[in-house]
Amino acid sequence: MYLGLEKETAINYETLILVFLAVLLTGLNIYQNLAKHGGAGSLVPITGFANSIAACAIEYKKEGQVFGIGCKIFTIAGPVILYGLLIILVVVLIILVVKLIKTISKVDLVVDDVNLKVKKLDGVFNIVDNTADAISNFSDKFANILAGSINAVFNKKRKGDDNDE
Repeated sequence: MYLGLEKETAINYETLILVFLAVLLTGLNIYQNLAKHGGAGSLVPITGFANSIAACAIEYKKEGQVFGIGCKIFTIAGPVILYGLLIILVVVLIILVVKLIKTISKVDLVVDDVNLKVKKLDGVFNIVDNTADAISNFSDKFANILAGSINAVFNKKRKGDDNDE
């Protein structure tokens, strides 16, 4: 706990205060003098970034709100934002490629597992297929024998009827 705040909340407020002080001191034309005496310590990224944006806004204030401040406020900070976003994009793409590779390897494992199970089931299906073929052959032979026997009985009866006439 920091002054009754959680650590993350205290860090956010500290950053907000540093940015506000950097902009305020830049507006009062004190930040540059402080930077001379403080050296690189005053150029930490968050306050230096705030100073660069505020300094551009103050410098081009006389050209108006839109064409002065609006157009020139990011002359120094713009490339920082652009390259920062590009670096973030590259890092995100690298992370996505790594996750894609991990996912593909997991999918390969699942496919291999499914193939193994299919091979095991192939043996069972071969047994079922062979059994069905054997039953079909047996029933065909039985039906042929039965049909032949019935034909023979009817042929004898016909011959007997023909002889009686």
